[in-house]
Amino acid sequence: DQIQKGAFSDYVNLLITQIESILDLDPGLSEREILQGVARKIVEFLRAELATVRIYDPATGKMIAFGSYPNLEAKREEAIPFEDSVAGEVVRTHQSYFVPDISHEEKYKGSRHKMVDQGIHSLMAVPIFLPRFSLKNVDSEGVLQIYFREKGKTFTPLEAKVAETFSKRVSYVIARKRIQDLQELNSTKDKIVE
Repeated sequence: DQIQKGAFSDYVNLLITQIESILDLDPGLSEREILQGVARKIVEFLRAELATVRIYDPATGKMIAFGSYPNLEAKREEAIPFEDSVAGEVVRTHQSYFVPDISHEEKYKGSRHKMVDQGIHSLMAVPIFLPRFSLKNVDSEGVLQIYFREKGKTFTPLEAKVAETFSKRVSYVIARKRIQDLQELNSTKDKIVE
């Protein structure tokens, strides 16, 4: 009873507050800013070291950097291969991918040594889906990669579910943004017609 009334209810309350804060992100922000805001909330909630977002670009067949927290844009590769990468595997399977030790992960090649040198050893990668709202746009898929200092980290089902829940809420915020953009476009068209 004490655990349920005390620690558990506090944790659930904090989780709900974080989810609501994601849903309350301003749809007027750019998609990159929205994704960076979600990355920040995940880092803080899971006590991770950093989080990065990569979006799959079907034109180039690569995973493109699309924000991080803290901001590492100048320090990381702009694009990584889709094939034989953790990010590509997550997009291909639509399943989360857990790496207890990135120094031994075959699918994590790019900046492995940079991460290990910074004391980052483990990784949880969860899928992100960004829906389309016009025939011109295509659905966007990507990955949210959450990095931890712990070597040999055992990811709990609760951590995975929290990260996946946060990731799914991103779709809602991006959908609101795209709907708002379409409304503004329609308003502009109406003014031109008038």
